[in-house]
Amino acid sequence: MRAIVVVLVMVALGGAAAVWMLSTGGGADATGASAAIAGAADCDAVEFDRYDAGAAVDGFTKGKTTRQCEPDVGAPTRLNMVVTVYGSCNPPGSDGGCAPPLQVQSWPSCEHNLALYEKYPGRSTKKYTRTTIRVVPATILQGGRRIELYTAKTTLVVFGERAALTAAAAERLTGVHQGRVVRATDDLPEPAAGALEGKLAC
Repeated sequence: MRAIVVVLVMVALGGAAAVWMLSTGGGADATGASAAIAGAADCDAVEFDRYDAGAAVDGFTKGKTTRQCEPDVGAPTRLNMVVTVYGSCNPPGSDGGCAPPLQVQSWPSCEHNLALYEKYPGRSTKKYTRTTIRVVPATILQGGRRIELYTAKTTLVVFGERAALTAAAAERLTGVHQGRVVRATDDLPEPAAGALEGKLAC
């Protein structure tokens, strides 16, 4: 039985983990977290672990996995992640975007980590709950619709339209760490020394 520790604190952080918006729904893709990534050719190589939540979660089918990045302008505004979306959405207009029902983001923990919430006060104020999920430190935000898990040198950010959906995805995360497949039934690798404190070099 996994232990759960919960502490309620205040968080101040801007858009370091923005919801990725879609203009159209992605097609089904059950090839797994180790599959090829579509996305920007000018992004740096993915030198951090990446995860998804399997072929489907709560009836939402896995869509595209995409590399997203921006120029290095410094935390917490730089976008640098691999994102897998689940389900589809209908934009309100021809030029509008919409958030998919569920997405799993993988970020390098040297750029997105728990320390950012203390390092950048005043950008926005949110409450988060510190906890442990699959034996690694985690935070629960936005009423449970967003969960962050800190594993190895990667920060996993899960967004869902409902708290139960987000929690289900967090429990099903699977990926590859140091050449070893991390299954949904496995504990996640413990965070690297200094990862939570933002002391890792990129």
